[in-house]
Amino acid sequence: MSDMLRMALPKDSCDAAAGLLRKAGIELPEELSASRKYLFQAEGLEWILVKPADVPLLVETGAADLGITGKHLIAEAAKKSVELLDLGTNRLALSLFGPENALHRPDLVVATKFPRIASSYFLSRGFAVRTTPVMEELQAFSDVTLDAEPGYRLRGNRPPIGTVMQASDRLIAGRGSFVWKRQAVEALYARLEKVL
Repeated sequence: MSDMLRMALPKDSCDAAAGLLRKAGIELPEELSASRKYLFQAEGLEWILVKPADVPLLVETGAADLGITGKHLIAEAAKKSVELLDLGTNRLALSLFGPENALHRPDLVVATKFPRIASSYFLSRGFAVRTTPVMEELQAFSDVTLDAEPGYRLRGNRPPIGTVMQASDRLIAGRGSFVWKRQAVEALYARLEKVL
């Protein structure tokens, strides 16, 4: 088995992670964010650019040894991986928006791109909710919205009423890679940890 590591990076938000990797002395291809390519090689590493939500799946299945993506996307995907480092980049909050009194309704409908997180959050408070996708046309059929802040665009007349989770980019490893390529994984981890 080769010790070359393959890392999945979020295509739409890789600049912060790339800056941190470069600060740690890890060489990345110059054209990383500007290219239409999705696979690169540099300094004995392979880099895959994918949608941020796809990173946990690639890491769990072994298509990538390591990945960088948001904690909220890892939680929503519910994939099995080893979380190594909180990189502190791309910070955001998953917040609830809507009328305060709606949170106590027994038939609460939550508009969200994060149905797993929404369901888990409300179940931990003792009741189940129904979820619907976040779309302007469907928002009228929901009681509250769970979405990322900053970035929530469909706020309308819905004020923030609570934070469900804080998230930032995390370095994750696949369980197999963490065992079979442990030395290479730990070397990269150590370089990143020094610049945090």
